[in-house]
Amino acid sequence: MNGTPLLPSAFPQTPKTIPGTGRRKLFETPSRSQPREPRAVRTPLRSASKSASKASRLPPPNPNDVPLIPTNVIDAPSQRLYVVAIYFALNAWRIYESLTASDDLDSTWLLLKWATIDGIFLVGLQALRIPWLEWAFPTTLTLFLLHAVGNVFLMFRIPIPWATWITGLVKVAYDRELSVSERRVKPGDIIHNASLILGKQIVHILPEGSAILNPDRNSLCLDSLQSTIDLPIRVNQTDPVLIEVLRLDLNTGENETISIPSKQLKTLKKKAEKKHAPGQLHRDLLFPVRKTGVYRLQRVVDESQLDVHTRTFDALVVSCPRALIKNSHIDKCKGELSDFKLEVEGTPPLKIKYSRQVNNLDRGFSVLNIQPDHLRSPLLNGRTTAALYSINQPDVSWAQSQKIEVPLNESLNDGGEWFYTIEEVHDAIGNVANYSTIFDEGDRPSTKSQSQWYQFSVHERPQLSLQNCNAQNPLQVAKGDSTRFPPQLPS
Repeated sequence: MNGTPLLPSAFPQTPKTIPGTGRRKLFETPSRSQPREPRAVRTPLRSASKSASKASRLPPPNPNDVPLIPTNVIDAPSQRLYVVAIYFALNAWRIYESLTASDDLDSTWLLLKWATIDGIFLVGLQALRIPWLEWAFPTTLTLFLLHAVGNVFLMFRIPIPWATWITGLVKVAYDRELSVSERRVKPGDIIHNASLILGKQIVHILPEGSAILNPDRNSLCLDSLQSTIDLPIRVNQTDPVLIEVLRLDLNTGENETISIPSKQLKTLKKKAEKKHAPGQLHRDLLFPVRKTGVYRLQRVVDESQLDVHTRTFDALVVSCPRALIKNSHIDKCKGELSDFKLEVEGTPPLKIKYSRQVNNLDRGFSVLNIQPDHLRSPLLNGRTTAALYSINQPDVSWAQSQKIEVPLNESLNDGGEWFYTIEEVHDAIGNVANYSTIFDEGDRPSTKSQSQWYQFSVHERPQLSLQNCNAQNPLQVAKGDSTRFPPQLPS
């Protein structure tokens, strides 16, 4: 420390008494202290030799740590300023090109272009070795990925959800909910409240979850063309992990329990989320069924392993209604009856609608209500109750598909071409078989639908008369002779 040179600056001199006067200079401006005279510094020979040997052992500076542009040419702060200016210029150019992109092809090309420019800029920045801008490889890679994500949002004009982010931040800082007493409270202060130790108890009343089967009372049926149908299960404010459905067979009356496992429920939930409208509290899980019967929700378990409240609402899956015409002769005489049968199959009571044409002229529609004798069904009045059967008396034979033949005898008063067509068939729960879509407008139906139409010809009754022979002009033949009998058929 004795060999360290001292700076020439020092505190102002202390006022001194002027010799010979005995007075002090009170108002004289202090002058700079005079530089001290250099003193000879004695350095021991041994310490000088040690410092010389230590300086000779210091490693030479690494050229990779020196900036590429020497600081004596451009100092480090100026280099950083130039880099920032170039970065802002590139961003301005980037924004301009994103606004001028016309289609997705331009956006894709610009995305690749600016990803390349960002990579060159970041790699070149590391090659310059500017102080304070030398980053490790993970930092450079992170910056490149952030720029790439920003390019995707900018070039394809993807809106950034600023409002959602700001709302989330505000909610974190100011999270209040309306209580029963109509006051705003913070849930965190209530949940994490030390006063619970003092004997207070908070009861959290959750919204009641519920489940119901086929709430919209949709008509469900199966046939050869439709072997599977979706049975809607509506869940409200709950997330089920297990659903059990009770099925009652229509023919045998036996019941079976169908369990929907959690794996299948996850698939049904994903499909329901795609159709779920925002703001709705319920979801409809579409469970596929392949057998007819009466279905009823037996049990629903939620995530907390609690039973969800289920409403007794039975869903009836029956065979789809159908009808056909059992025709007879294709030639009939005027004045006879049509004499053919309609065979209808489905869950009674049934309703069939058919039309007729005579010589390509419409004769209107007719509707027939069909049901077997002594039918006892809860569907007779067109009303379906919530529970279609009782557990004590599980009789659902009334829902079986029945085949009924209806004779159709109409007087054929006009001659020509007659054409009967089955238009629609309705069953008791509202299923409709519409055959009118099979027929093209203005054309006769194809051979594929011959069982739903019947065409025949009505002719005038033939007349037979004797030519030149009547009551006034009898046919005279001598005894023992023969002559031709003169019958005549009108053309």
